[in-house]
Amino acid sequence: MLSLVLSLVFVAFAAVYVKRLGDRPITPIGEEIGSARTVTKKVRKREPLSQDELDYAKQIIAARSSLMTFCIPGALFMAGCFYVFGSLYHLHGATPSERTFLGVFPMLASMNFTTQILRSRRLKRRPRKMF
Repeated sequence: MLSLVLSLVFVAFAAVYVKRLGDRPITPIGEEIGSARTVTKKVRKREPLSQDELDYAKQIIAARSSLMTFCIPGALFMAGCFYVFGSLYHLHGATPSERTFLGVFPMLASMNFTTQILRSRRLKRRPRKMF
């Protein structure tokens, strides 16, 4: 039950976070396909940025370094835990099958998401130093 409750709490926070991202103002550079990847790559390599790119980089990095960002992989991890623990509880001590551990895949994916978020958080200091 605890993993279900935590999953629902994380989903609620993630929904608020995604709503905030949807409500932010749209920049012209943000409309281009692949612009976020291009700008973050320039920030990582410390290449010169135009003012529009710098503003967009600050916006992207601020969005990715918010603590609410961690609610998305947290909800995915808790959903996997709920599946695994629920399957184990349903077995009542019987030998678990492979199906029982299918919830491990979303848990692994959430750990990958978390490492990507942490990687983006390290860029938080760079736009300030660039200009």
